[in-house]
Amino acid sequence: MNPAKVKLESPEKEFEYEKIARTIDKMNDIEEVKMMLKYSIKMGMKQTEVFNNMLLIQIGDDISEY
Repeated sequence: MNPAKVKLESPEKEFEYEKIARTIDKMNDIEEVKMMLKYSIKMGMKQTEVFNNMLLIQIGDDISEY
């Protein structure tokens, strides 16, 4: 896995990523790194759930119009 291969669209997100990447590079406590990774994974999963729920609501609203 190479994060350099993932391109972010907005400069703001790229800047935010760079700040986080530098913070991670400075870390020495592996337990802290593990906790951050677990948090990031869980937040990504939560974001997917919320997005899917929003789509289902939108689809439901679109279907009920017919």
